Amino acid sequence: MVREYHWRINAVRTMTKSRKHSTSNDLAHRAEQLALTKERFEQELEQVSASGVVAPQGCVDCTRF
Repeated sequence: MVREYHWRINAVRTMTKSRKHSTSNDLAHRAEQLALTKERFEQELEQVSASGVVAPQGCVDCTRF
């Protein structure tokens, strides 16, 4: 999933370099991509949370969340 995220980011960067969008169109496109990425991460977080325990009990790094 992380690889797909990096692929999408690189694809967006390539598209913005290769196309001559106006600044407002480019900004709107980036905002849309950011919203889609945020939505996907929230869905993944829900799936991980629903799956149950994701770390050993007493995990030091997990107690700060």
